[in-house]
Amino acid sequence: MIYIIVVIVLCLIHLVGGQTLNSNGDILDINMDMILDLQSRLAFLERHQNELDKQQKIDRIKQRQTDQLRISDLEKQRQTDQLRISDLEKQRQTDQLRISDLEKQRQTDQLRISDLEKQRQTDQLRISDLEKQRQTDQLRISDLEKQRQTDQLRISDLEKQRQTDQLRISDLEKQRQTDHRRISDLGKRQRTDQRISELEISGDYYQNDTEKTRPQFTTKTTIVNAPPLGRMNRGKRVSPSLQMVAFYAILSHGYDPITNTMDIHFDQVVTNLGDAYNGQASVFTSPKNGVYVFTWMVHVNTRWVYTDLVKNGVTVGTGFAGDSDYSMAGGNTVVVQLNEGDTVWIRIADHLSGTTIVHYRNVSSFSGFLLQ
Repeated sequence: MIYIIVVIVLCLIHLVGGQTLNSNGDILDINMDMILDLQSRLAFLERHQNELDKQQKIDRIKQRQTDQLRISDLEKQRQTDQLRISDLEKQRQTDQLRISDLEKQRQTDQLRISDLEKQRQTDQLRISDLEKQRQTDQLRISDLEKQRQTDQLRISDLEKQRQTDQLRISDLEKQRQTDHRRISDLGKRQRTDQRISELEISGDYYQNDTEKTRPQFTTKTTIVNAPPLGRMNRGKRVSPSLQMVAFYAILSHGYDPITNTMDIHFDQVVTNLGDAYNGQASVFTSPKNGVYVFTWMVHVNTRWVYTDLVKNGVTVGTGFAGDSDYSMAGGNTVVVQLNEGDTVWIRIADHLSGTTIVHYRNVSSFSGFLLQ
């Protein structure tokens, strides 16, 4: 670039110098010196420019070699990048498939969450109902506790009445023995009086017809007018040895829930000969010593329950009911030796949670009778 500028300047000077020479011959020598000096300078500049061009060429060659190496490196990097891009494309496809699977799983999870939300709402409603039922059960338990306290008081009163009745029965037994002795004595006297009457009639007959064949005697007779035995027994209590003892009772209600050691109250009395069964307390009290037969039946739902026949607080027999696809009844029959005053009742021994006792069609029942 500098070289071109210098050439342009020299040409201008030559033109100007030539014009000056033509117009003014006086300054020709001066212009020639200047031209020579400019030519020497121009030669120097040409050499310098050549050196610069040579150096620039060398620099361009080196730069070109450097660029070739850089291009080679860039080509290798580009191939590496192509391989990387290919791997990334494959990974992207894999990621796309994974994303698609995750989207499907998310939709499935959304449906599951929706179902669980509905189930939770249902559970909340169920919990609310159970809470209401629990409150109702608590009220029922409170009422039953009050009824139990009332029953305890009633049982206490009945125990006192029973003790009074036992004393009364003892007195009546003594009176009965006295009455039996009195009846026996009266029977003997009545038979004696009848015999005496017959003998008197026979003596009068012989006195009128055959006085010589019959010895004479005088008898003073006192006739006691005793009532017949059957008439004397009217209105009196029948002897316990002849009294029939039998009872039959059923449930008037079901039990839900039930607990172990809970007494079962067969409170609806159908038959009670001998008046030995207390329907309110659901307890049989032995009126006298003897052998008794007891049978009980419990109707439950699809769960199961064990029931005990209890004598004076001790289990003497066990029955089982339930454990089927439908409601089922079961119990047992037991022969027991009892003394007068022994008590017998039915209670729950064991059960599966959720078991309920039903009173449908009077299947649940308790009965017993005196065998001998």
